[in-house]
Amino acid sequence: MTVIAGLVHKGRAYLAADRLVSNGADHYYTIKLARFGNWAMGFSGDSWPAELIGRDSTFAEKQKTADPFDLALAARDVLTEAGYERQDEKGKPIQYSTWALLAHSSGRLFELFPDFYPHEIATFAATGAGGRTAQGADWAGRRHLSDPASRLHRAVSAACALSPDCAGPVDIWEVGGTWRKQSLRAQHARARVRP
Repeated sequence: MTVIAGLVHKGRAYLAADRLVSNGADHYYTIKLARFGNWAMGFSGDSWPAELIGRDSTFAEKQKTADPFDLALAARDVLTEAGYERQDEKGKPIQYSTWALLAHSSGRLFELFPDFYPHEIATFAATGAGGRTAQGADWAGRRHLSDPASRLHRAVSAACALSPDCAGPVDIWEVGGTWRKQSLRAQHARARVRP
């Protein structure tokens, strides 16, 4: 599980994520943010969807578009061809919530639900096991922090401190422009989250 958070601030989009991937008893750390042309995506769960999509040649053409619907459908097609969409015993498709957030360099932020339909987010969104904790931390402290990287770090650090399924360091990306990346140590389970 994970926490992926994103916000729009002064016409720029930002994404942040923890690095812990837990699958039953297996735990490992990986970067959960991926860049595709002018787009960046945050993945909850595992990192393999980003790897599959990144290697697909038809998706490489679609990532040049600024239309989130085209991009989401192209990503869904790549994952469906790879066996991502399985069926239950009655033949009904099983949808997963592996996708989380999608951001464009134009400063737009979208949340992708299991149906791969992009829902535009006006200011802040967080998803994954620590999503609600991150949303609460951002809401409680948004008036105190004006810097988007500080807001995201606080929100994701709160999820890392309060959810056993999240752990740092925290990766924060400014989407577009210089594609500034930074990794910050997240507070761990017993650490106190300060306002």
